[in-house]
Amino acid sequence: QTVLGGINSVDFPTAFAAKEEMRSWKFLQLNPEDLREPTHQDVGLRNVITQSGKYLAAALFRIQQSDEYSLKEVSRELAGFLPNFTEVNVLDDKANQQFIIKVKEGGGKEFSSRVLSEGTLRLLTLCILEYDKKHTGLLCFEEPENGIHPFNMKAMAQLLKNLSADFLTTEIPLRQVIVNTHSPVLVGEMIRWQDDTNVSVWLSRLHSLITNINNQKIKIKITKMSPVTKISPAIKPGRHISLRQLPLFPISEQERKLTLSEVIRYLETGNPEDVIRVIQNE
Repeated sequence: QTVLGGINSVDFPTAFAAKEEMRSWKFLQLNPEDLREPTHQDVGLRNVITQSGKYLAAALFRIQQSDEYSLKEVSRELAGFLPNFTEVNVLDDKANQQFIIKVKEGGGKEFSSRVLSEGTLRLLTLCILEYDKKHTGLLCFEEPENGIHPFNMKAMAQLLKNLSADFLTTEIPLRQVIVNTHSPVLVGEMIRWQDDTNVSVWLSRLHSLITNINNQKIKIKITKMSPVTKISPAIKPGRHISLRQLPLFPISEQERKLTLSEVIRYLETGNPEDVIRVIQNE
C-alpha cells in the first residue's frame, strides 16, 4: 500500500483530497461485449458508464430522462462521424426488463447495439459521455484512433476536445482528457490547437539513464515526456508572454528543438503526398 493510499481521514486534507481525486480517474478500456449488452433492470442497477463500457444503455436512459434534447445532440454528434445513422434511441424494454440502445438509418431501418461494429460503439460511447453531466474528472483513453476512418480523425480530435473543460469557465463540469496515440493524423489535428491553453501535446521517448543502486552504477531505461511547443523557454528582453503559454515543466532550448524535429519527422510518416503522386502517374 502506498503512503497516499493509507490516508483515510481528513487529518491531512490536501493529501486526502488528492487521493479522492485520483480514485475518480477513469481509464477507458472499452469492451465490445459490454458495449453491445443491454442493461438489465436488476436490483441495484447502476446507470454510470464503467471503464469497460458497461451500463451504457442505462446511462443513456438516465440522460434522456433528465434532458430529452440530449438524445438529439448525441444523434447529431454520431452522424458527424457516420452520416448513415440519423437517430440514436434508448428503449425501456419492460417486457424483458432491460434498457437497449437502437440506432436508426436514414431509410428508417433500426439496429440494436448487439449488431453495431466495435468502432461505432466506441464513437457512440464518447458521444454519450460528452452529454453525461455525471461524467467529471480525468478520462484516460488509449489509442482513440482505433476503428476510426482517417476521414473522421478531425472530428475525433474535436470530440476529445469537447470532452474536456475550458478551465477559464467555471460553470461547466471540470473534465480533463489524456490520450496516447500512434496516429500521426490525430497528432497533426491536435497540434493545430497549439495556441489553445487547454490543449497540449507531449512526445514520449525511451531514454537510457545511469543511476546508482546499492553503490553500483546501473544503466536503466526510462520514459521521458517532452512538451511539443514552439515557444522558447527563454523570455527575451522586451518580449511579452503569458505565463499560461510556458511549459509546465521547464525544458532546455536544445531539447525543445530536438522534440520539434522528431515530431516533424513523425508527422511526415502520415503524409500521403508521395503515394498520391505514384497513383496519379500510373
